[in-house]
Amino acid sequence: MDFTILENGYLDAFFTAKELSEVDLFAHRRNDPKVQYGVQSKRVDEKREDLEINDTGLQGEFFVSHYLGVPIIQENGLRGDGGVVDHWYKGYSLQVKTHDRLHRQPYLYYPTTDGFKADITIQCAVIERGRVRAFGWLSRWMFEELRETHDFGYGERACVPVQLLSRMESLKDLSLKA
Repeated sequence: MDFTILENGYLDAFFTAKELSEVDLFAHRRNDPKVQYGVQSKRVDEKREDLEINDTGLQGEFFVSHYLGVPIIQENGLRGDGGVVDHWYKGYSLQVKTHDRLHRQPYLYYPTTDGFKADITIQCAVIERGRVRAFGWLSRWMFEELRETHDFGYGERACVPVQLLSRMESLKDLSLKA
C-alpha cells in the first residue's frame, strides 16, 4: 500500500490488487454468516447491499491497519463490533468510519454523542475502489467539544467538519495510554 499526503493534509492510500483481494476475503467472512443466519442489518443505505457496505468499511480498516501497523480485529459477531473497536493502538481503542463517496462538506458524525464509543475515531472515504482518503482523527473528548448538529436527510446527527480533525501523522505521535 502506498500513501500520499495531499496539500490539505489529508492522506490517500493506494491499494495493490493483492490487498483488494484480502479486503474481498474479509468482507465475505463478515457478511456471509449474516446471510446464512438471516441477520438483518440496520443500514440506512438503500442503494448498496451489505457485502458492498462491508467492503467499503474494510477498505478504511485496511488503510488504518497498514498505516499504523496494527492488526484488523477479525472476531466480530453476527452484529459486527457494535460500533466500538476496529483497532487497538498504543492502548487506545480506534473506530474507523468510512463513507463510500466524497461529500462537498464531509463530516465525522454519529447519531448522538453517545454513539462515539471508542477513544478515537478516524474518518475515511473511498474515492474509488482501491483508493481511500483519511481526513484525520478525533478523540471522543474533542468530538463532544466541537460537535455541531445537522440533519442529512435521515434525522439529526452529532457531527464535526473534517477540516477540524487532527491529521493522521499526528496520531503516530500519541503517547501510550496510561
